[in-house]
Amino acid sequence: MLSWLAVAAVSAGVVWLAAVRPIEEPAQTDAGESSYALSPSEFADERPVEVTVAPAPEQPLIVRGSGVVTAVDCAVGGRWASGSTSVAVDGKRLLLLSAKEPWYRDLTLGDEGDDVVNLQRALNHLGAEVSVSGEFYGATRAAWKKILDTAHIPARDGDFHLSQVVWLPEDEVTITQCPFAAGQDIAAGAAIATASSGHATVSLTPPVDLFDGHRTSTVGAATVTLDTPDDFGPDLDGRRRTVRLSLIHI
Repeated sequence: MLSWLAVAAVSAGVVWLAAVRPIEEPAQTDAGESSYALSPSEFADERPVEVTVAPAPEQPLIVRGSGVVTAVDCAVGGRWASGSTSVAVDGKRLLLLSAKEPWYRDLTLGDEGDDVVNLQRALNHLGAEVSVSGEFYGATRAAWKKILDTAHIPARDGDFHLSQVVWLPEDEVTITQCPFAAGQDIAAGAAIATASSGHATVSLTPPVDLFDGHRTSTVGAATVTLDTPDDFGPDLDGRRRTVRLSLIHI
């Protein structure tokens, strides 16, 4: 994995694309002709290209129950991780829980659907071992109660309550805003914080006259290799195309 450092302030820049293309040995001539000793060589097709860095959009972290903020461990640049309890409302800790999509309803015994699948995968990521069946039955309910117990959050009736969780879009996020402090009232649906995944997208457009071959992209001392030679090759019709790479923790 490529590690990118000190790129946060960069909106556009220049990187190097390089390709190494071995030159094949020519076929042997007829036996009657003179022969020569041949050795393979390499040709490096290095080109500077302009890149644009697009930071990941900020995401509001929503509280689903109203009350008084009694604890909030929030600092710009800090990290919130799934399974932790950085927020409390009315003295009750809330579980930070990451999943592909936010939940839209409470879940009780017998409920079924994609949101149950979402919960089961989130629980498994925290160490539970439940079947991803999309059914909120005994094993899933028991795993949910165990996760709450580990986080020192009352399990109530064992159901999944939106008011007990703060959905995270990633397993770990970087806090970008902390609008609430302890002692302030908060309404259901308000963002207790905003965060970014720390990922960003690098967009670049390679030259149209590149030689075929595996390519690398170098920014400073860091180099990433593309898996397929066609990723940086020209299209058949000669048009340029944009290639996107992922930056992390900018």
